[in-house]
Amino acid sequence: MIEPFVMTCWNERTTDQFLNEIYRGGGSWNESFWNVPEFDALLDAARAEMDFDKRNEYYQEAQTMLHMDGGTIQVWFVHRRFASRIYLKSACFSLIGTTSQNQQIVNDPAL
Repeated sequence: MIEPFVMTCWNERTTDQFLNEIYRGGGSWNESFWNVPEFDALLDAARAEMDFDKRNEYYQEAQTMLHMDGGTIQVWFVHRRFASRIYLKSACFSLIGTTSQNQQIVNDPAL
């Protein structure tokens, strides 16, 4: 490990995407340096599984492994909620950036 502690931020990802991008052994975004062959085998099995419930079981088992032995400290979760009225003609919600940037609304009555 190069740094004793690293802090990072990830936005929404699918379960498959975040487990493979962030925690797969040797992955380019594996900032915690998590490298467990049994974990990677669960990810491979989940990707190969066509049955939704069985695939979900593989992901749950992988997430349990991360919870018990992983190298990430999860200090917060970002929750985003958006609401509008029926008369809102158009809206654009940006989910990229800091919290103050996340709720940009554009309302153009001409649209």
